[in-house]
Amino acid sequence: MEQTRVQNHKPHHPVAENVSRDETEQRRARRLSDLGINPAGVLVIIKLHRQVMGLTARVAQLENALQVQRSNTEARLLQFRQKYLEGDWLDPYR
Repeated sequence: MEQTRVQNHKPHHPVAENVSRDETEQRRARRLSDLGINPAGVLVIIKLHRQVMGLTARVAQLENALQVQRSNTEARLLQFRQKYLEGDWLDPYR
């Protein structure tokens, strides 16, 4: 999990991100146009690419949240087992 945090860490600078994204999309649009795709098709492809990237990021976020939930559940289950199943039982009939 620590490795994921390090890989995903990027300095947050909204203006730089927008410029970089705009430049990337412009290059992508030129390449698609060079392949003979009409302007309407280029716009659709770029829009779908944005959606896929957003969904991919959301899936990664949900996977991380699920991993945290599983870890918490495992910790609570371990505490429960230690307390109730492996602990000393008092015999009420003694």
